[in-house]
Amino acid sequence: MIADLKQTISRLNGMSIAVVLLGPAVQFRNRLPSMLMRAQLRGIDPSPQDFVLPDIFALDQMMKAALPAHEAFSYISVVDAICPARQCPLTIDDGIPLAGDHAHLTAEGSVYVMGRLAPMLELKK
Repeated sequence: MIADLKQTISRLNGMSIAVVLLGPAVQFRNRLPSMLMRAQLRGIDPSPQDFVLPDIFALDQMMKAALPAHEAFSYISVVDAICPARQCPLTIDDGIPLAGDHAHLTAEGSVYVMGRLAPMLELKK
């Protein structure tokens, strides 16, 4: 995957196209709403460490190391933006799950995540 990404970035850069790559998104061990409901029914305080797939952090670190930023390429770590110190939010606003399943964000989760990422993208108006 890394070799393919490097080749794609190089080709795009060769065509004077700057590339911004978003790293892997937060992923959960199972369907987040179901896990939250089970925790609530058992009287357990949900912990991100118990719900989030730890492999996602290793993949993000590997991608950061293998794809160093340069003038025409930027790597933005989604998990760093959303999960400071690996503490991913499980719910937002009034207890709405961040994701509707193991990886797909709820509508509210999408707004939350993009609120964190948009300033990092340096989009021109």
